[in-house]
Amino acid sequence: MGPVTFDVEILKDDRPDQPDEKNVELPACWICNDTGMVMYRKKTDMGEYEYIAHCICPAGTKYSYDGQQCKVKSSYYIPWVAEVADPEMIAKDNIVDFYERHKNDEHVVKALEARGIKFKKGAEK
Repeated sequence: MGPVTFDVEILKDDRPDQPDEKNVELPACWICNDTGMVMYRKKTDMGEYEYIAHCICPAGTKYSYDGQQCKVKSSYYIPWVAEVADPEMIAKDNIVDFYERHKNDEHVVKALEARGIKFKKGAEK
């Protein structure tokens, strides 16, 4: 098999570097940012690995799994986020990160304030 070549122009990303501020939506869930899961790292005697925990929001229900509840039992299990981390701290970090990325967009700042999330100038990270 010969070398693999790509047309660089085809691979270029046409999207702008910054998100279109007018189309920014606030996540319904600040814990998982509406993905339904939270990634976390765990050390085992075989090394460090990435795992998922399902969120407590509606999007997280599709990731909820307990092999002991299945007809054919298994040891596989996806914990809910509070079993592996502090959901309030994750949400706080995600809110601060979101604010940092969009703090210059007055529409986003007003939407955050409408949800009761306010930042004092200079109080960010």
